[in-house]
Amino acid sequence: MAEALQATASGLGPEAAAVWAKVPFRVLQGWLDKDPTFAAAMEAAGKLAAAHGLRPGGDVTPAVFRVVLMAIGSGMTWPDAARIAGVPAARFRRMRTSSTAVDALVRAAQKVRPIKPRHFVPATARRRRSTAAEGKSYRLVRLDDPVLGTPTADGRGAGNGHAGPTA
Repeated sequence: MAEALQATASGLGPEAAAVWAKVPFRVLQGWLDKDPTFAAAMEAAGKLAAAHGLRPGGDVTPAVFRVVLMAIGSGMTWPDAARIAGVPAARFRRMRTSSTAVDALVRAAQKVRPIKPRHFVPATARRRRSTAAEGKSYRLVRLDDPVLGTPTADGRGAGNGHAGPTA
């Protein structure tokens, strides 16, 4: 909760404060709904920030940039991270292209983000990988089987039990 208050006092909005506090926005919203003292403290922190000229969507401060990098590092795309921090995507794109340091920090944050599976497939629906032995199949045939017949006189394949035409 203290991290969310610190973020709000730094001029960040509620979504950015949730990223700063490393909690989902729903959790922060639950805190605000259930705890009127915390809600009043968040409101006071927002007023303090506004009194010092810090407001959501204003200048890009180190706090705003930190939230963008934290959001990217947690798996968000950079346009979504910029939106949560209150920076228009076009403005953030200009920052990235004008400064190699900003671009390097964004790339580093993208590298540390967790790898998420593209599509979730339940374990029961996944195909089992077969081992080498399971991949091969053999059919056992008995040559003296009456259904298949006996081999022909020349030994090439199974005949139908007859020696062939008699002449």
